[in-house]
Amino acid sequence: MAKGTRNKSMWGIGLLVAYGAFIAGILALVYLSMSQQIDLVSEKYYDQGIHYQDRITALENSRNLREKLSVSVQPTELILQFPKEFVPADIAGRITLYRADDKHKDASFDISLDTTARQRIPTSSLLHGLWQVKVNWKANGLEYYTEQAAVLP
Repeated sequence: MAKGTRNKSMWGIGLLVAYGAFIAGILALVYLSMSQQIDLVSEKYYDQGIHYQDRITALENSRNLREKLSVSVQPTELILQFPKEFVPADIAGRITLYRADDKHKDASFDISLDTTARQRIPTSSLLHGLWQVKVNWKANGLEYYTEQAAVLP
C-alpha cells in the first residue's frame, strides 16, 4: 500500500511543477512584451489624418507633372532631381528620410536646390539599408508630395 501512495504523491508533485513552469513562462512572456520598444509611424497621426485630403491632392499634383521628381543613390550622396519645368528658386519644402526600424534615425532637410534643380544629400552619416524619401514641396502656388524608397549601400 505504501508503493501506491508514493506514486500518487509523485503525480501531484509533477502536476505542481508543470503548473509552476507554465506560470513562469507566462510571466516571462509578459515581461518581454512589456520591455519592447514600439515606435509609431508618427506621433501626430491624428493631425495627419485630418489633413489627409491635402496629401491626396499633393500626390495627384505630383502624378500630373510631365517630369517626375527622381531620387538616385550614388556612393556618397543621395541626389534628388526636381522637374525642370519649375524655376529652382521657386521651389520650397522639406525632405524627410524615414527609417522604419527606428524613428530616432530619421533625418529631415529643407529643400535647397542648385541651378540645375538638384538637391544633394551626403549619406556618410546615414545607415546603410532601406530608407523612404518623403518630399513635401510647393511651387507655383501648388503643393506636391512624392515618396520613394532608396537603398543606401
